[in-house]
Amino acid sequence: RNELKAAIATGDDFNDVIKVSSQAMESFGLSTTKAGKPIRNARLMEERSRATLNKLAYAADATSTDFNSLGVGMSYVGATAHQAGFKLGETASAMGILSNNGLEADKAGTGLRKVIQSLITPTANGQKALAKVNLTTKDFLTKSGKLKSMSAIFGTLNKHMKGLSE
Repeated sequence: RNELKAAIATGDDFNDVIKVSSQAMESFGLSTTKAGKPIRNARLMEERSRATLNKLAYAADATSTDFNSLGVGMSYVGATAHQAGFKLGETASAMGILSNNGLEADKAGTGLRKVIQSLITPTANGQKALAKVNLTTKDFLTKSGKLKSMSAIFGTLNKHMKGLSE
């Protein structure tokens, strides 16, 4: 029922909505318990499914992407984003913003995955590039050692890179 509402609301194909939402739930650990076992509680699955659909539909509606493209991009970045501690909503929003800037879904997902991996385990060149703008990877971590939100990370990068020539 929620999938049908999302398909109608976004104008996307019903099959795309079902496929993408279930893949996103898998990638972000929303269809399993913290122990990794499948969720058996129908009400909990319904709530998580509805929340997933709402986040994906919002990203699809507010940007130049659609459910199918979000699914393609999420197939490249979803699991990495989840492991890094990013939420589904902020990952979908980032995919939408990249789409608004002309990146196709596969390139956006691959690029976002590489950025996340570079923040987790930067190369020597990556560390040098950050040092040139007076940053280290520690600038992207919370006090507890987890990565900050994507918006905080990109805000920090933007602030430190203002005025640099292209």
